[in-house]
Amino acid sequence: MDPVLSNIFSQKKRRKLFSFSLLFLFFLLFSFCLNSHSLIADQKAKILYIFPNFHSLIPEKMELVGTVQSKTKEGLRSKQFPLEEYDLRQEKVIIRITNHIKLQKGESLYIVEKNQDHDRFRNGMIIGKVQVLSFYDGLLQGPSLIGKGMLAKVKVGHFAVRPLRNHKTRTALFFKNQGDFHLSDGSLEKALQSFLQSLKENPEFPEAHSSLGSLRILLSQKLVDSNQNTRLASSLLPVEAIASYTQAWKYRSKFRYNYEKLHFFQNYMETLFKAWEIRSREASREEGPVRYLERIIQAGEEALQIDPKHHITLSSLAQAHYETMKYYSRSSSPKERKIHDHSQKQADKYLKSLLSSEEKTSSVFHTAILFYFYRYQELRDDIADDIKLRSQIREMILKKIYPYYHLYLDKRKTTPDPRIERIAKLLSSK
Repeated sequence: MDPVLSNIFSQKKRRKLFSFSLLFLFFLLFSFCLNSHSLIADQKAKILYIFPNFHSLIPEKMELVGTVQSKTKEGLRSKQFPLEEYDLRQEKVIIRITNHIKLQKGESLYIVEKNQDHDRFRNGMIIGKVQVLSFYDGLLQGPSLIGKGMLAKVKVGHFAVRPLRNHKTRTALFFKNQGDFHLSDGSLEKALQSFLQSLKENPEFPEAHSSLGSLRILLSQKLVDSNQNTRLASSLLPVEAIASYTQAWKYRSKFRYNYEKLHFFQNYMETLFKAWEIRSREASREEGPVRYLERIIQAGEEALQIDPKHHITLSSLAQAHYETMKYYSRSSSPKERKIHDHSQKQADKYLKSLLSSEEKTSSVFHTAILFYFYRYQELRDDIADDIKLRSQIREMILKKIYPYYHLYLDKRKTTPDPRIERIAKLLSSK
């Protein structure tokens, strides 16, 4: 062949090869972009926005774990169960894992309803909670897990999700749930180790601090029960429990659910009342045990933002304001007299609300008698308006509060407070 023609043919081949190479590179680039887009879309599809309950207007960001494949009742129903008309057995579920994330045995997952608009809005509401028992690789359905829980509303096809947290936060939650299990089982030392491990993973975990505080109350009570000198043991200040609760208070904005925060507030206020009773007996006024009352009032007011009609919270606030009023009763400073007058009005407001409600306890009547008798003593017996008000308070205590106080004491089989008996006797003699 002519060398010139040969050169022309080789140039044509090189051009074809170059064009083919460019086309192939373009195809690879297009495939990569398309695949990247699908991966991003797939990742977005695995992020769901979940409402913890129908009261919450703000959803929590969670990640998809899989879908419920089957649900069965666990074991045989006991015929000896006291509530024969109820079936309280837990359900076992098989969940096909569609999102390959790291899961642990004992971890808690949430089951979410799948509504008709889910594909568009990617949201839903929690209808059940599952504890992971085991994992296996199914022949047809692939990686799956077995879990159990009370799942009456759960159906096949519903989603299993878990909160979108980092690994340390999930590990902290795992140890906290493990600690709660040990605590309910009575294994206090194991529970202590689990809560401490949880806080090691996440020192700002309020639920773990709260649970640790409750555990330390039980441990201190155990010490009281084992101490032969019961008077000395009962006067021990729950320092460690207060320290744990104070940490939970510090990080209270990080509580996941309001019901857990409300439960913490109740326990914290109860422990602070115990601290107040001990410190007010032994401390001088300059040492300021009133700080416990100030924190109770602060915690109670935040608790009312969650549930404005919560009976225990209202009762705690009434008692705290009564004790604060008494604490500042002999003060001559304008600032402290202002605190006294404010607490008097608040105690009166909360007690009137409690006494007019259907739910009543002996502690409410107990605080009411002490408070209104204090008001009775403050009023003068030589001023017409005060005389009239004294008569109304006396009538209210003897006829509306004192009889109910004894009625509720009889129900609880509790010994009456000697102060209440003295007040009733004094007013009856007038």
